[in-house]
Amino acid sequence: MNNTDDSEEPFVLKLNQTTSSGKVYIYVPQCPFYKDGYSFIGWSTKKDIEYPYCKHNTSFSFETDQNLYAVWVQDGTIPVYYMDDYDEQTATIIRINYNLNSEGKACITVPDCEFTKDGSFFSYFDINNSEYYPGYTFEASSLTRAYAYFLSASNAAKVTLHRNYNEDDTEKLVYYTSKTRSTLRKNPFTRENYVFNEWNKKADGTGFDNYKDDAFFRVSEDIDLYAIWLDASLKTITYHSNYGDDETYEVEQAANTYFTPENASIFSRDGYQLLCWSKEPDSKTSPYYFTNDSAKITDDIDLYAFWGKEGCIATYHYKDGSTRTQTYVSNTEITKLEQPAPKEGYDWCAWAVEGIDRIGITLPYNNGYLKTGLRFTTDQESIDLYEWWMPCYTIKIYPNYEGAQEGFYYTNNDRSDSYMDNRESWRVDYGNELNRQGFKIKGLSYTADGAIISSIRNDTNYSNFWDWFSSIPNYEKGPQTVEY
Repeated sequence: MNNTDDSEEPFVLKLNQTTSSGKVYIYVPQCPFYKDGYSFIGWSTKKDIEYPYCKHNTSFSFETDQNLYAVWVQDGTIPVYYMDDYDEQTATIIRINYNLNSEGKACITVPDCEFTKDGSFFSYFDINNSEYYPGYTFEASSLTRAYAYFLSASNAAKVTLHRNYNEDDTEKLVYYTSKTRSTLRKNPFTRENYVFNEWNKKADGTGFDNYKDDAFFRVSEDIDLYAIWLDASLKTITYHSNYGDDETYEVEQAANTYFTPENASIFSRDGYQLLCWSKEPDSKTSPYYFTNDSAKITDDIDLYAFWGKEGCIATYHYKDGSTRTQTYVSNTEITKLEQPAPKEGYDWCAWAVEGIDRIGITLPYNNGYLKTGLRFTTDQESIDLYEWWMPCYTIKIYPNYEGAQEGFYYTNNDRSDSYMDNRESWRVDYGNELNRQGFKIKGLSYTADGAIISSIRNDTNYSNFWDWFSSIPNYEKGPQTVEY
């Protein structure tokens, strides 16, 4: 039936076949009726409930003759059905129509629950397998079912949310949540010139437990939570060009909210790039604010442009006297470092910022050296970089007792990158090579009689390698063999 006019002739579908269970199964036909300004959304077995228990082309079963009533919804709207039970055949149903916007969606605010159940407490509406409390909003573009979720009295904990403007404020919201699992409700309150921060067990915010909106938490008993507010009055962000006449640009924003620093378009400077913003005009140690950062403002703040000069020159000096140059912007990272050709008898270390004629020198960048591909930052408008090599070495270790086999060699050429990247650390592993029945190795000596005992112990990292290596008798830079 079209459910619009009782006098109109109904559409009758006769079915003679039944199953062994006595039921008839059919695919519901399309609606043959038309209602001006309305859209058909399904069929109902009850005329006055306006809820579609079945749509066309869906399976429907019955044992006796049935009247199916067309369910209509006004064009430009969608219905949301609020139910007190998951069983749609027996549930109490409240239908609310919502207007669609230009995108075909409706912004829906969940109403208070009008249902009650003896011995139970309403907790939330289950909408598309998500929890929605009264006052929450969501978007929908099609028919939506909202099932009321109730908790038994033994499993329900009462949560009281206090607005907490001041000590005399009694405004509050009470709801019930499960003792086994709970998602805290969003803050339903607002306060002029303040922004909500968190919920706390104490009104003054000093309670140990605090929760954000939608936080997951467990409660075993009734709980009172107080809204904690932060000042949201307008604060001023003043941007300084930080050169010449120091132009300024001001922006107002509420306190205790997050801002993204302005980009380079507000100031320009010939031959320079705006790199970031600093809290001090000439301090390199001041906190930096980059244009893709997000920072919280709590008070008025001044930010100064931090500039990098374009066209700076890095000059690479090679041992053969040749040079190569690279341009960079000062105060930015230099990454494309040229690596010299291999050098027989030496291992390439890095680029140093001054000439190297001895090892063990302390350099000012990246622990004293610049490995190819690594980055470094300089405020200098030019910089000179010099080759730095480490001589390859081979150590011959003797067992040093009568009848022992010939000694073995240990070299640094096959060390892993983790050791090559740290020029002040090295390791010698001789535990599997030396073995003497009834004896334990005390260490290594430069002389066979043990008069000079080094500090070398098996399979241990050593931090003063260069001092130790350069003190070996007959030490010379370049390929060499040191015997013990």
